[in-house]
Amino acid sequence: MFQSDAQRRAVMAKLKGKRGRPRPILFKCNECGHGFRTVKAAEKAASRGCPGCGGLDIDVAYGEKGKSRWFRRAVEDKPPFSAGGWKKSEAAETRRLRLVRSCPKNWTAEHKYRRCGRAMQALANVTKDPAAKKAARADAEFFFTRLKELKARRKKK
Repeated sequence: MFQSDAQRRAVMAKLKGKRGRPRPILFKCNECGHGFRTVKAAEKAASRGCPGCGGLDIDVAYGEKGKSRWFRRAVEDKPPFSAGGWKKSEAAETRRLRLVRSCPKNWTAEHKYRRCGRAMQALANVTKDPAAKKAARADAEFFFTRLKELKARRKKK
């Protein structure tokens, strides 16, 4: 099932999630695509057979496209206060407006800019797409600059 002890430790570390949130599918049956959320269930299926098809070919699924990206889960699973509308293909003004509007209305402008800047910086740090990295970094820089300007204006008063 596991090729190395390091692989097992990596999977076990992923299982330590928060309570109340469904665990991600970590293993899949290669024959029917049935997903398993725990190591125990996957090991059981590997020895007794998949409950869907009876196959014994169970493999680690966290390398699938989009499944192991923590930022994508954080963005898509928690609307409306997420950066879920952000797209690298949109104009900079549109992207930034969507980010600011995704924050709660009772937050101060300073809090909104800081949150948006950090979210875009986090995205730029984890993405492998050069276009998305460039756009996210530009947005993060924009929000941090606006935050500095806002603080400078408040300090003058």
